[in-house]
Amino acid sequence: MQYQFPIKSRDKRKKDSILQLEKMIQVKREIRDRLYKKCVNEVPLFQKLLEINLEEEPYQEISFKSWRAIYMKHGWTPKIKVNLNELFQKRSLLDFDQEENYHPKKTYCEKDDRKAYFQEDLSHIGNWVLWRSDGPMQRILKLFQDARFDLSLLDRQKTIYTHEAFLISLGISPHNIDFGKFAPWFFDDLSKYEEQPESKGRGLKGSYYDYDEWKTIQRRFKTKKRKLSTHEYRAMSEAERHEFNKHIEIDKHDFIQWAMEQGYIEEANKEYQRNESKAPFEREFSELLYKELKDKQLISGEFSEKWQWQTKSNSLNYFIRLLWINTLPREWYARHPNQSNGPEWDLEEGVMHYFFYKEQTKIRLQRPKAQAQVDREVEIENVVNTLLTQVNDPHGMKYL
Repeated sequence: MQYQFPIKSRDKRKKDSILQLEKMIQVKREIRDRLYKKCVNEVPLFQKLLEINLEEEPYQEISFKSWRAIYMKHGWTPKIKVNLNELFQKRSLLDFDQEENYHPKKTYCEKDDRKAYFQEDLSHIGNWVLWRSDGPMQRILKLFQDARFDLSLLDRQKTIYTHEAFLISLGISPHNIDFGKFAPWFFDDLSKYEEQPESKGRGLKGSYYDYDEWKTIQRRFKTKKRKLSTHEYRAMSEAERHEFNKHIEIDKHDFIQWAMEQGYIEEANKEYQRNESKAPFEREFSELLYKELKDKQLISGEFSEKWQWQTKSNSLNYFIRLLWINTLPREWYARHPNQSNGPEWDLEEGVMHYFFYKEQTKIRLQRPKAQAQVDREVEIENVVNTLLTQVNDPHGMKYL
């Protein structure tokens, strides 16, 4: 049995999931820009402090010693109000030479009528750094945008992972999206957004822990884990991290029944079902073939289905023969060296494996008449030419 996202709702569900991520990234940028301006206005030597190599700092953050050195280098006078007696009482083994490692609250540097406080500078910079990068979330967004409506894993695998179930509930195919790619989303915390004015009234979901779909899956399949803070996770050993990140599997058949009840999936149209395990071409080539045909609107349907040809059958015949005369795909012809008299028209062994065709006249007999113009001939030839470019063919395209 094969399954698909419901035809009537899949586009909207996927679009809504993408919009939620786009909204979160936009809010994150607005927060970042505000905090950057605050650093520029309130941290006198902001840009100079950013030049400090944190890899050489004791705790990979700006130390008091480096902070003071930067300000002194640019003409600022250190004025450090430290009650050393109090420090010695609390830390009997305190080394005076390392006094700068204990961040006194009233340490500051002064120039003209301006003052710079170590802890205030670090607080402003730290807040900005926390929001600075949206690259990881951009990559997750790209995965969502590029995801096809491909549920073939429900046919191939005996069990599925909780993150795959979650993606399906959002209308996103888990194909080619492994758990590791979720790490940035895993640690995003909605509470840190809620504290920011930019998030008010925006309906944000910080991480997938904040989605009702994720909470429902955890309850239904009893997979809930305690959420860790970034600090807790970093403090773990490699073995502890490995154990914590271990995928949780759920029974595929149990999930399918539940997901159908929820309206997340439905049985696929048997008429368009395609057995990918019997696909004759390498997946990389067939994905490229699908993309080029879909971009030219020569086919409709999903990659995992039988593709529906959108113009005349004689054009499909022409396209198949054009692939044959140009020996595309090369890997397939390398495995079938005797295929020199014409294309392989068989539904499972050749290119027709990919196309939905139910006309009574066999496709091999749909050859265009000599004087007849092939419908959308130029677009078809452009597809083949693009495929040849991808395999770096030095001879150029052959025509019929």
